[in-house]
Amino acid sequence: MAVTSVDWFVVNGQSLLASCSDDQTIRTYSGDTLQLQQVLSTSRLIHGWFTLTYLKFHSESKMLCVTTQNGHLVIWQYGTSKFIDVGYYGRVHGGSVEGLDVGLTRPLVTTCSADCVIHVHSLHVD
Repeated sequence: MAVTSVDWFVVNGQSLLASCSDDQTIRTYSGDTLQLQQVLSTSRLIHGWFTLTYLKFHSESKMLCVTTQNGHLVIWQYGTSKFIDVGYYGRVHGGSVEGLDVGLTRPLVTTCSADCVIHVHSLHVD
């Protein structure tokens, strides 16, 4: 298993580290003890062979955004103590996602791809 991206963040007062890897999973760890907290699988959402490429946490919306080498974006919503819901998943690019970032002051996620397209997606905050 090769880890392809990591992100540190604080949510509900808890420090977490998240990683994504080529085995199609996201793992979250306690930022204090580095103990594994949760494993999220994308294989039930996206079919066929793919690798997870990037992940970023958006603090305001409490959403974890993850991209794939075959153009998909998956977004998880954080609950009280763990990631609970897939808020969105789908193909957003015709090529490999080569970059991912989230808005600092607005609920946005931006992706760029080998298909020479940049997308800005709104994260709906309830």
